[in-house]
Amino acid sequence: MPTTTLLLTGLQNDAILAQGAMAQQGLAAQATAIDLLGKASLAAAAARARGALVIYARLAFRPGHPEIGAGASPSFQRMKATNLLVEGTWGADTPAEVAPEEGDIVLVKRRVSCFAGTDLDLILRANAVTELVLLGGATNFVVEGTARDAVDRGFKVTVLSDACAAFTREAHDASMLAMSSFVTQRTSAEFIEALASA
Repeated sequence: MPTTTLLLTGLQNDAILAQGAMAQQGLAAQATAIDLLGKASLAAAAARARGALVIYARLAFRPGHPEIGAGASPSFQRMKATNLLVEGTWGADTPAEVAPEEGDIVLVKRRVSCFAGTDLDLILRANAVTELVLLGGATNFVVEGTARDAVDRGFKVTVLSDACAAFTREAHDASMLAMSSFVTQRTSAEFIEALASA
């Protein structure tokens, strides 16, 4: 059983597509500039081919956003005020070109880290996973937040540096630099090559 799991996060229509409701924030442009969807699709296909677990994490809320209280972060408050990322809507879904396939796992999360309030830790341990490979967006929020959480839980973490995007290139670069002391950084091509030779 492969001990590496690929976690794709933030790949949601409203966040990373030009026609998404959050496009003006910059993440969509950055995702397009690095061909995030293309790289994510190739990485997921390679992981599936090797029998590795592929997990998607979506940030989504029930209608009315009851999970977002008065003390939530300003970014979450804006999502509530503008009715973004509601479960079951187009905006919260994954773009078709990188949609989950049969056998993949889809998590719905309500906070920054993919571990917060989800059964991600349970799934990883039940499948004897020791390494979590991350891609998606935003680099300096979900990717970094999840990476820190995973390391604290005892997992080895690899971040695919060319398959992550933030709202600006500067924010992405700063986050990758911050993570350099506690994660392994590879390109998506290096990850695929390593899978093929494993």
